[in-house]
Amino acid sequence: MLCSWPTRFFAAVASLLACAFGAGAANASPVSLTIDFSATGFIIGFGATGPAPVDPVIGQLSITFDPPIAITNDTTGITVLGLNISLGSPAAFDYDPCTQIMLIGGLQNGVGTVASFTNDFELQIGAAADPGVLFERLQYTTMDRVGRFVALAGFLSVGPAAVPEPAPLLLIATGLLGLVGCRRHR
Repeated sequence: MLCSWPTRFFAAVASLLACAFGAGAANASPVSLTIDFSATGFIIGFGATGPAPVDPVIGQLSITFDPPIAITNDTTGITVLGLNISLGSPAAFDYDPCTQIMLIGGLQNGVGTVASFTNDFELQIGAAADPGVLFERLQYTTMDRVGRFVALAGFLSVGPAAVPEPAPLLLIATGLLGLVGCRRHR
């Protein structure tokens, strides 16, 4: 004997929800990283004079992002936990899923653009969503100096990566309850 129409209807709706939201949640896999970095041996660039005022530059950031999605000038997914240079604007980041390059810096001129006479920085990270994260470049500027100070080598350490998502499990459980209900009605 078949299940009653309300039970079949509930099972069908639960299955559709599990497929619709479960598939979306499976594609949306946010990653949370704690990034510790340091850079030293700055070279003088773009008209800067004298030695870099701060050497080494050391910082720690917390970033949450979704690797398949391109991100530009995002301030919501980043927290500066520590930085030994002045930052004259909110911290933000860009992420390109095609190249896996992440740019982190101040939002004053847009992430990835540092200008003379501003307290700004740019940290470029390669393979940001992979375990083999690479330090590519750190550059910074100060309010009282013209030009940039650039380090092409540095240290980068990345902490915990994946954020578990309970929503798909809840949807699967709902679908299974619908099937159990249908089976008990027989």
